[in-house]
Amino acid sequence: MDQKNSVRIPDRILKYCLVLCLSFSALMFLFVFILNWEDWFFGTKLDGAAAGLYLFAKWLISGVLAVALVRYPRYSRHLAAAAVCYYGWLLLDSSVTSTILTHHKGSFPLVPAVLLLIALAYLFINTITTRCQVSR
Repeated sequence: MDQKNSVRIPDRILKYCLVLCLSFSALMFLFVFILNWEDWFFGTKLDGAAAGLYLFAKWLISGVLAVALVRYPRYSRHLAAAAVCYYGWLLLDSSVTSTILTHHKGSFPLVPAVLLLIALAYLFINTITTRCQVSR
């Protein structure tokens, strides 16, 4: 196994993991959007149209990123950076919300942190893979 293939395998695995995470995020936010228009935004409870717009935006962003990662592989690094920003926003929002709601005794939100780590890992590995292909 040469060096090119040893870098491409984790790149593909992490890309499929990121697409899967973005797809599940889109389905989750679509489910909440359809059933119950309630959400939290930095510790403030949103109801009605405001929550619907926020949930719609979260659904649309994750859905567009998942589809774009599959359809446009040449922009994978840019889309991975956008996914890092998206999951970073969700982690920041859920961290502040859990801190405010539990009066600074809440636990750290693990699911958004794991999703952010997957996006960061893919961005890092994809950057290395792109650099290896350019140098050869």
